[in-house]
Amino acid sequence: MNPTPLGDAPRARAVPTPSTARRWRASASLAALTLIATPLVAAPASAAEAADAPVFTGTTEVDGVAAVGSVLTLDETGGSWAPEPESRAYSWLLSDDTVLDASDVLVDGATDASITLLPAHLGKYVIGTVAATAAGATSEPVAADAVGPVAAGELVAGTPTISGTVKVGNKLTAQLVPGRRAPASLTRGRSAAPRSPPRPRSPRLPPTRARRCASR
Repeated sequence: MNPTPLGDAPRARAVPTPSTARRWRASASLAALTLIATPLVAAPASAAEAADAPVFTGTTEVDGVAAVGSVLTLDETGGSWAPEPESRAYSWLLSDDTVLDASDVLVDGATDASITLLPAHLGKYVIGTVAATAAGATSEPVAADAVGPVAAGELVAGTPTISGTVKVGNKLTAQLVPGRRAPASLTRGRSAAPRSPPRPRSPRLPPTRARRCASR
């Protein structure tokens, strides 16, 4: 008996019996009913897909002097947003260098376009960021170049004013007016020259008494 090669072996065919045919038809009908009964639910779209977030084109920069007591302002006039933002969110961070990274510290309460530098900011670099929102979509924060390190501020003296009547026995009041620079002489360390004391005047005698003194 010569064995038949596997490649030439006839393929077995599944011949459905009446019972298996009924089971196939029932399974197909059940699958069709399942597809019809199941509603098609679309995947929810993200905020970025529902409406594109604003995109800033250009550069932002920080205006002002990095010194204690000075005011820094984030300037966006070097670029533009598209679409136009409905609102903006500002933040300011303190850094040990000029690189924005996870180690930077957010300044509490600094949520405006401007920030006043405090003694606690001394020696730090300051980085300003802004994010824009339109139609429910918010952009990634746009950061300006760091400024600093924050230096010590310059103490500017005010101008004192004296009120009252200059008269023996009267009271004079000195008041410091803030927001004014001290006179140049005081700023440069010079003081005003002291006035020389008045010369004593010799008493004048009445004319009749003067003649009597002369006759003697």
